[in-house]
Amino acid sequence: MLKKRRLLLGILVQPRGAEFRKLPVEDRLQTHWACADNQDFGVMRELSTGRTRKVHPYQWLWEPLEEDPTFLLRPMFGGKSVYLDGKLMLYFTAGEEPWRGVLACTDRVHHASLLAEFPELAPHPVLPKWLYLPESADSFESTAARLVALARRRDPRLGVSPQPKKRKRPKA
Repeated sequence: MLKKRRLLLGILVQPRGAEFRKLPVEDRLQTHWACADNQDFGVMRELSTGRTRKVHPYQWLWEPLEEDPTFLLRPMFGGKSVYLDGKLMLYFTAGEEPWRGVLACTDRVHHASLLAEFPELAPHPVLPKWLYLPESADSFESTAARLVALARRRDPRLGVSPQPKKRKRPKA
């Protein structure tokens, strides 16, 4: 849980280049964390140890899926989309409401059964075909972890096949 909180509140700092090569081998293997006290998620600070990299606040949720050989993480509309077996399963977004939470990518025929199992879910106000778990929900962490577990088990209610991209016709 502490690691999850560090991901939510922290900033990953890793030395690069010549500065990295000067470090002892033991230190090269460690990841350096600097907690952002009293700051919003995603705020970066310059530290003397190297470059900073913004860590997605929901990264801890998709990490268990990374071991899967068919796992694919892609940026999509300012968030991160998770694909398993070529199907879009979950979408993680950390913007402003209503784009702050987890979207379960599903068909409308599965809404009733998922809503019965997860009462915290609701159709997204902009994309009603997908179910939305807002970060502001009381049981956000546990419900999001359960959704990830469903995706990992390949629950047939989760996942949509992406539409094939249309080929652009050359101008005549």
